[in-house]
Amino acid sequence: MQTSQQKLQDLLQQLFRADDADLDFGIYRIINYRRDQIQKFINEKLPTIVNDALDANREAESARQEIETLVKQIPEGMLDADGKLINEAFAQVPIVKKYLETTEKLGSPYPRDQCEDTTYNHLYTFFSRYYESGDFIPRRRYSQTERYAIPYNGEEVYLHWANRDQYYVKSGEYFSAYRFKSLGVTVTFDLRHVDVEKDNVKGEDRFFIPLSAETTYSPETDEISIPLEYRSLADEEKPLYGRQKQQDKINETAETEILKCVSSDYKAYVALDQRIGQITVLKKHLNTYTRRNTADFFIHKDLKQFLTRELDVYIKNEVMPLSDFILTNTNLVWLETAKLVHRIATQIIDFLSHIEEFQKRLWLKKKFVLSTDYCLTLDRVPEELYSEITQNTAQCEEWKQLFAIHELDGDLVDSAYDELLSIAFLKENSNLVLDTRHFDEAFKDCLLARFENLDNETDGLLIHGENFQALNLLLEKYRASIKCIHIDPPYNTKTSGFLYKNAYQHSSWLTMMVDRLVLAEQFMAPNSCFFCHIDENEYENLFQLFNTLSMQNQGTIVWDKKNPVGGTNTIATQHEYIVCYSMGNIKLHARSLNRGTILNQAASLIDKYGGITRECRKEFRTWAKKNLDLSGMERSYSEIDDEGQVYTTVHMGAPEPRTDQKFFQPLIHPVTGKPCPVPRNGFSGTPESMQKLLEENEILFGKDETTQPRRKWYLKERPASELSSLIASGERGIHQMNALGLGFPYCHPVGLYERLNWAVVSDGKGTTLDFFAGSGTTAHAIINLNRQDNGTRKYILIEMGDHFNTVLRPRIMKTIYAEKWKDAKPLSRENHLSQIIKYQRIESYEDALNNIEFTERENSLFEEHFLSYWLGGETRESPTFLNITELQNPFSYQLKIVDSLQVQTQTVDLPETFNYLLGLSVQTRQCFYDDERRYLIYRGTIGQKTVVIIWRKTQGWDEQDWERDYRFIEENKLTESASEIYVNTDSIVPGAKPIDPLFKRLMFDTDR
Repeated sequence: MQTSQQKLQDLLQQLFRADDADLDFGIYRIINYRRDQIQKFINEKLPTIVNDALDANREAESARQEIETLVKQIPEGMLDADGKLINEAFAQVPIVKKYLETTEKLGSPYPRDQCEDTTYNHLYTFFSRYYESGDFIPRRRYSQTERYAIPYNGEEVYLHWANRDQYYVKSGEYFSAYRFKSLGVTVTFDLRHVDVEKDNVKGEDRFFIPLSAETTYSPETDEISIPLEYRSLADEEKPLYGRQKQQDKINETAETEILKCVSSDYKAYVALDQRIGQITVLKKHLNTYTRRNTADFFIHKDLKQFLTRELDVYIKNEVMPLSDFILTNTNLVWLETAKLVHRIATQIIDFLSHIEEFQKRLWLKKKFVLSTDYCLTLDRVPEELYSEITQNTAQCEEWKQLFAIHELDGDLVDSAYDELLSIAFLKENSNLVLDTRHFDEAFKDCLLARFENLDNETDGLLIHGENFQALNLLLEKYRASIKCIHIDPPYNTKTSGFLYKNAYQHSSWLTMMVDRLVLAEQFMAPNSCFFCHIDENEYENLFQLFNTLSMQNQGTIVWDKKNPVGGTNTIATQHEYIVCYSMGNIKLHARSLNRGTILNQAASLIDKYGGITRECRKEFRTWAKKNLDLSGMERSYSEIDDEGQVYTTVHMGAPEPRTDQKFFQPLIHPVTGKPCPVPRNGFSGTPESMQKLLEENEILFGKDETTQPRRKWYLKERPASELSSLIASGERGIHQMNALGLGFPYCHPVGLYERLNWAVVSDGKGTTLDFFAGSGTTAHAIINLNRQDNGTRKYILIEMGDHFNTVLRPRIMKTIYAEKWKDAKPLSRENHLSQIIKYQRIESYEDALNNIEFTERENSLFEEHFLSYWLGGETRESPTFLNITELQNPFSYQLKIVDSLQVQTQTVDLPETFNYLLGLSVQTRQCFYDDERRYLIYRGTIGQKTVVIIWRKTQGWDEQDWERDYRFIEENKLTESASEIYVNTDSIVPGAKPIDPLFKRLMFDTDR
């Protein structure tokens, strides 16, 4: 049976995963770097801390020794085994009386070993309350009778959930091939079947099951293929793997079987059986692959404060219950035990919080831009670059695949590239979308230098990365500038693909949402709007979550999808919700899709009857009232006035009772000269506004004064009505994707997104942000709207999935190229739209972890503050934390990046990263050369300031180089009229500020 000390040590092993030597992902990779020291803390230092604390309680120890001496002097038969009197009469015996006085002072005659056990037991009980499967769940304790307390500050309604004080970290399931090399042999984990149907169904845990018997080795290519499935266990498999650490047991079994399978091939067997520490290379990679694909976790926002606060509650309720303490005399043992528990627990909390704070620092760190490219229509590309474009076979092949240009007549490239696209063809097809990823650095530099206001001319920004990290990076540049936010987050259903932490389905989802909403709110401009799609599973929670923010509730739209979906013992569902909140009290309107049709019909009938006749009005009225293609509001525009204007009439009464008598002044009938009836609540307008309407002939009177006057609303002046709380649309997004020839399991219809976005950006201006971009429906809708009314709306899309490159970006390129498609071919190539799209990939949290490096320091002793020093000091020069010494060569800064679970070295785009951190709106991006030296110059604005940023390689420069640098900058007037100048490393240019320290500070500045 485990002692309390062993139980506590085992728990700490779990907290640090210090007993799992083969674990190689996430923060645990970092922990493993100092495994020996952590084991030393758990197994050696912790017992020492407890012993020292016990020794420090000299008063209690002295009392215990006195009690032990007194017990030996008391005659047998007076005390029982627990030290209590057998008969109350013995209390008058002098030695017994002294014994009772001493024990009352101490509290109870605990021996040292029992006090030590009590202390360990309290420590274990306290920490185990909050730890669960790798995370600290912030359950706020209240008392022994009421277990949990919800923080409350007087709100009428307060939404609280289990993980509110944490960040939800999930990189997503990769479900892709995984390769590694061992002794020259390439090993592939080939995932052949993924059971996503049962995602998140409680009780249906899924595992990676290696199909060991199907392992193959090819001596010709030195490749081993190990197929896997991702599914739940079959009934006959469940007894084999038990109920705990099932994936580990599956891996162990598979390791044995796979090694047997390749045992006849010496090279393959040795490659897999090679040892890394105590385990084979095969098992190490099996564990890495399976755990990285299924791991999700939380990072506490302030673990030290939380555990310290909870420790106080625990001590008051469990160690020295206040109610018992008050009813007795001073009880030394309770007090001393409380001191012991507090002293030791505080040191453990400090130890734990160092690692949690390090994770939080990594999570909140602004992430690097890894790559930057542009997609732009050829009309935005200078013709002098066309010759180089025709020689780029990769670009030509992409055009063939995306736009089916091989089916056009003319001078085209064929399947064998016997001929190349001609310059004449490029001029005739200016809507072809060029992608700079197919071209070298010199081409990009030349192309981008041609734009005089690059950011302003860029229509769309696509970010490939985790949305929290992307929002965190983009915030300074786009703060308070976004007109519309439109998102379709995971609905947290069985088939949504959202992974939650153990039983915390709703809590995990809310934790994921809240931090993104809090960030997104800071992007919103005055008079902007936020649309968020959701279904019945989380609607109430989402609604309350939005109410915790500072936005104003505009109402909820019910989307009638006209397709009832039945379920077991439930009403068939055919609707979803769109929660709508705004920054400011704005009015949202619904675009009249048939306005032109109505006006054209009126003009046609006027022409038919040779004027505005009674018959003309009658036929128009009948057509409008009975036309089912029109909405109810549109059908109300059924009248034509003497000027040929189409109108409807509306009531002029105030919505609520007026108190000022001026609103009750009657209108005089123009024929009878008598006052007409006044609306019950009075008029909505002032007498002055009513007089203006009279002068403009916009008030319609009846035959006499007995009819209440109504106001005329002209259709030409009222292109839209107010946005309704009900939208009925049976349009299917999947049909639109099929027409483009792109596969995606589910996407919303473009028409619905057009309606919603138009309601906010009806004037044709403003930027829409979608940070759950999916297949890119938001961009598709914005592009369509701009085509229809020549608007200049912009869009920012953020998506982390692999379909960013296979679906989202191709969809946008196709939509720009042609408006209508069928069977992956454009129906027409004539409706031209000029566009520039910037797309970037950013560093992930997992990438940041992969780029932590430790710089060993001499005499690094494991002292009280070692962990803080180790995580802070020894990792300071890690690539992910920006090693500023490497900024001497800013165009070659590199990170190790995971792509399809393969680690690759990639050059980072430091200039673009710094632009975001600084909040720079880029006007020009130009390159200059001083012989072999490349100068990359960004000129832009931050508020009213003109800023110039200069990047160049300065590695190995001496005094003459710095002087040459100064002359080149001055002669080319690179800093002319700049309010602020920034240069990497150093410079002797007057007023120039070094980028390096500012770059590093801004990466960790979360309070700007």
